[in-house]
Amino acid sequence: MSHCTLKQATVLEIKTTGLLPTLVPRLSTSAEQELQLVLQIIDQTNLTPVHDKRSSPFFRPDNTLDSGALYKLIKARGQEDNPRAEFIWKNLAPPRVQLFLWLLMQGRIQCRSVLLRKGIVDSGTCEICNAAIESPEHIIHGCPLGRGVWTSLNLLSIISVDMNDLHSVQGPPSNPIPELPSFLALVCWQIWKARNARIFRNETQTVSQVLQDCISAASLWKHRFPTREKPIVDLWCSILVMAREGQG
Repeated sequence: MSHCTLKQATVLEIKTTGLLPTLVPRLSTSAEQELQLVLQIIDQTNLTPVHDKRSSPFFRPDNTLDSGALYKLIKARGQEDNPRAEFIWKNLAPPRVQLFLWLLMQGRIQCRSVLLRKGIVDSGTCEICNAAIESPEHIIHGCPLGRGVWTSLNLLSIISVDMNDLHSVQGPPSNPIPELPSFLALVCWQIWKARNARIFRNETQTVSQVLQDCISAASLWKHRFPTREKPIVDLWCSILVMAREGQG
């Protein structure tokens, strides 16, 4: 999916227009080999007007995905007393950001070190800085963009932390950040999105822009927060604005 520019295209559309126009021009050797196999499968596939029949234990009666049931499964397995699980699943971030956080802390986001291990890319080197292996830690706080974001926020304790220990990060003692787990989720999510924008759309963002995106996202998150928690977002935005203005 990381090589495709039309992720919502149907099989019929691909069968009709071809797969090659939908791919980014940066396929690795492994991806090129896989492409030939996929092209053979597409060529051998005969479509019919009959609707697909799909089933899943996570489908509702109307055949739509019950994401709530899926999240409950992920959060199960006796994790109630696990501090990492509490950090991920009991913060105020939206469910998809919680899921990202879960993958991040397990080292399973689709960074180049993971893709290299799966044989999908030929090199694990970060395509943005070309200075180190692109691990989860490198994306979040090792690459200049992520490091600059955390430095501007004075959250220096995160810069050397293993993502598996993200829950242990402490905020600045002189300026405590309310609901810190949710705040960390917000910033990590926006750094990840900025990385993807650079890799897949060649859009380069500055530290100031990432901080502004955090402010915009926080304002949206505020609508789903409990009433008593909404003032927290205002404090977040004040912290983010000061950090952004510090960028000059």
